[in-house]
Amino acid sequence: MNVLSVNEFIVRADWSLKEALQVIDNNAQGICFVVNDSGKLVGVITDGDIRRALLKFGAETHGKLASDVMSAAPKKVDPGTSVLKTISGTLAIVNLSI
Repeated sequence: MNVLSVNEFIVRADWSLKEALQVIDNNAQGICFVVNDSGKLVGVITDGDIRRALLKFGAETHGKLASDVMSAAPKKVDPGTSVLKTISGTLAIVNLSI
């Protein structure tokens, strides 16, 4: 089992979409976490978000920032919450990073 560092998933809100895509490509998990200047989680970007940005913005996608295409207010789990409790009532969670 290959364990990845959280740093392999982090992008800043003011990074380019291309930089975010590179992080997603490097971690090979289809997701990156967007943080603000304080390091607080403010959103996520998935392969699907990038696909939707390409469809919406076309050639203008090249100039977009991570904050322009992220899904804001991602679902979060408090530390110490069991995985079973987290997923027991929520099948909508596709990516659960622990």
